Amino acid sequence: MARKGKEQDQTNKEADQISLPPNQSSSHNKKFWLLKSEPDEYSIDDLASQPDKIGFWDGIRNFQARNFILRMSAGEQIFFYHSSCKTPAIVGIASVASPARPDPTALDPAHKYFDAGSDAKKPRWFGVDIKFEKKLENSITLELLKTFRDSELSDLLLLRNPRLSVQEVSKRDWDFILSLQCQQPCADALSPMKGATACTSTSKKRIRQPEASSSVGLSDAAKEGDPPTLASKNLGSAIRESSERSESASRQRMSKRTANNKRAAR
Repeated sequence: MARKGKEQDQTNKEADQISLPPNQSSSHNKKFWLLKSEPDEYSIDDLASQPDKIGFWDGIRNFQARNFILRMSAGEQIFFYHSSCKTPAIVGIASVASPARPDPTALDPAHKYFDAGSDAKKPRWFGVDIKFEKKLENSITLELLKTFRDSELSDLLLLRNPRLSVQEVSKRDWDFILSLQCQQPCADALSPMKGATACTSTSKKRIRQPEASSSVGLSDAAKEGDPPTLASKNLGSAIRESSERSESASRQRMSKRTANNKRAAR
């Protein structure tokens, strides 16, 4: 299996010194993680297609990222992040399926992640098995995360060291990020210029009209009989108000023309 990131740094003098970074939480609490991968190399769909939906996260050649790998425990949750693509974003959730183990690609001369300084008796590089859990209905984009850089997500490592492919996420940041799944789509839905978006926790669909569309209507989800969404209610109200204003203006123009005709007849 191929991983996943671009932060290869084999010149670091820590190579043979495995020292774990300070823990951000107590040892008995589970940790949360973010793993970055280029979708053209290894995507969330690639992971989902593996036997038992489990894949080995290999190819880590950065010592800080490696140390994070060594601290992972089975069952801990992971944000799966697509990087170096048109829209970088958190696209799904995975979980740690096994403790870290030596990465065999480091010892394979034919592999692109081969490290001539690696020693099978004293492994330098490690990987971990991860298991696909689910894709997010609404990806959480880097652009959206950046809007909280100086507030709720001021400590998020992704915004401070974006090249690191393995990162720990605090429980507070994890919960806040999950709460953002609907924020951007629903915000867009309130603007007719953006097009209509259905985004609701009870709906299994997110329907978005093309950005360039000049017409605004109810979402496909609402048309199919799903419970009305906040977006569709707001858009429906806007349409009714616009129609009422148009009818009122039309009546006023008609009344004015009638009055003018009567004066002309006299």
